[in-house]
Amino acid sequence: IYRRFENTMTGLRERQKADRTRRILTAASTLFRAQGYDAVRIEDIAAAAEVSAGTCYNYFSTKGDLLLAIVSME
Repeated sequence: IYRRFENTMTGLRERQKADRTRRILTAASTLFRAQGYDAVRIEDIAAAAEVSAGTCYNYFSTKGDLLLAIVSME
């Protein structure tokens, strides 16, 4: 039973991480297109993605890393 619970939690954790990544990338892409790369701050992206700025930095070290991730997805 414990192993089953552990697998469920791992699956949930992975889904939450994927959801946060998707929200951050979507917010960044939307803001970059609307305001331009230079005008957007990590704090703006975090607010639009409903995460903290620290969470953004945990997933992407720099704004440039975010841009590269967006470009590689398109």
